Amino acid sequence: MISARVARFLSPMWESRYGLSVDTWRILAVINRYGPVSAKEVAARISNDAFHVSRAIDRLVSCPADT
Repeated sequence: MISARVARFLSPMWESRYGLSVDTWRILAVINRYGPVSAKEVAARISNDAFHVSRAIDRLVSCPADT
């Protein structure tokens, strides 16, 4: 799949520059596109399970913000 190849190519940059994994980047993209959504809805949109998405969201929330 093309999106998987692009993600593999870009993931080292996302990780080093922003500290984000492919999953967390996808979660942010869904939230940006669809606005406030539940973890279950994010999971459905990125074809992942809600538990995994919820854990990734917890990691995002606990990340220190750059100021």
